Amino acid sequence: MQSDKKLLKDFAYEVVDDSVKLEDVVEKYVKYTAEGKKMSQFVLNSIKDEYKKTPGQIVVYTPEEGNKKGTKFKMDLKEKEKLYYIKFNKNLILPFFVDNDSKIVVLLYITKGDGGTLSNARSDE
Repeated sequence: MQSDKKLLKDFAYEVVDDSVKLEDVVEKYVKYTAEGKKMSQFVLNSIKDEYKKTPGQIVVYTPEEGNKKGTKFKMDLKEKEKLYYIKFNKNLILPFFVDNDSKIVVLLYITKGDGGTLSNARSDE
């Protein structure tokens, strides 16, 4: 678990680092398909843009730690995947999966105001 947290923290800092290309971050850390690669770059670019508006201390935590903070996310994990949250700033807390090969799965999860799901995409599908 500690190595997963370090992996995610390194990933998060590279995502928000202007000197690192997001394409390189995806290549290095993310498990993806051809479509998933494009989606990952879009999601990570959005994260970078939001982080620039309000930089904060980046923190990685488990679902158990998240439940104490009131962070809840429901999505089915595949076998041997682990869910973590990355807090980029006060308002930007996102879920990421880490697979058994220490690759990160980027998620695009969009909901409607009434609780329905508009999009539920993974970088590896």
